[in-house]
Amino acid sequence: MKKITALILAVCLLFLTGCTFSIDNNSFKFTNENFPKMGGSPTAAELGKAITATALGVKRSDAEAIVGFGSTTADSYKALCDGKLDILIAYEPDAQTEKYINKSGKVLEMSPVATDALVFICSEKNSADSLTLNQISGIYTGRIKNWSEVGGSDGEILLYQCKKGSPEQELFDRVVNLGDRLTVATNDVIMSSGSQFIKAAAKYDNSENAIGYALYNQLYIDGITGGNSATVKMFSVGGALPSKETIESGDYKLTEDIYVVIRKDALSGSPERVLYNWICSRQGSEVIANENYPIVQQ
Repeated sequence: MKKITALILAVCLLFLTGCTFSIDNNSFKFTNENFPKMGGSPTAAELGKAITATALGVKRSDAEAIVGFGSTTADSYKALCDGKLDILIAYEPDAQTEKYINKSGKVLEMSPVATDALVFICSEKNSADSLTLNQISGIYTGRIKNWSEVGGSDGEILLYQCKKGSPEQELFDRVVNLGDRLTVATNDVIMSSGSQFIKAAAKYDNSENAIGYALYNQLYIDGITGGNSATVKMFSVGGALPSKETIESGDYKLTEDIYVVIRKDALSGSPERVLYNWICSRQGSEVIANENYPIVQQ
């Protein structure tokens, strides 16, 4: 599947190299010099690279040097308001960031283009298969300490977390939202990413008692959602197993939309306006789908 996706993207790149984008019956060609300064939520960095590579007709590795995704979603919105960025691929701003936007006097234009999902994973040896959101909250606040309390075998739950500021932790904080109630993990079970937890779950003897979380799209890249891993499995949450179909339908609930965002006063025909319109178009949706991001149902 990954090879097919890569082939599709490669064909798109070859097709789009040197071609022009149309807006208001005018043609526009992106170059390194006129490409909008792009940033956004850390979780959407790979999507930003894919969009940039396609629009410019360059390799993914070259696109990485062009985009500038910040440390947090809030920082990206502040940079957009301050004129340091032209376009974002980002989550919706939180209440505190909304205050900053309003104070800046800038009006933003945004449209949802993809959906992100937080996926909870464990060793395939774990006998528990499903959790409720209330049980997840109980586990990560320390109220639930044994797998037998959530339908598994007797065994103390080994709790893994992602480090503060990581894409996984940002989405966890947004969709699980435990605030100060989140149990503070010791350093040996704080992972830099969901991918690192997958390796940890395969390595340790007591991995059947471990639980961690990752981004849905990252699991796809690592070959997990395609069923190619012999070490970990995903939990159903609220009765829905995370998949592209259940995320798009809304049956899987631990999701957050990803938006393309520009300043509303961006001129017609400006690079950021052209790119914004293209990302929202059918061609933009195809690039997003090729990255295996669930598409927002309009």
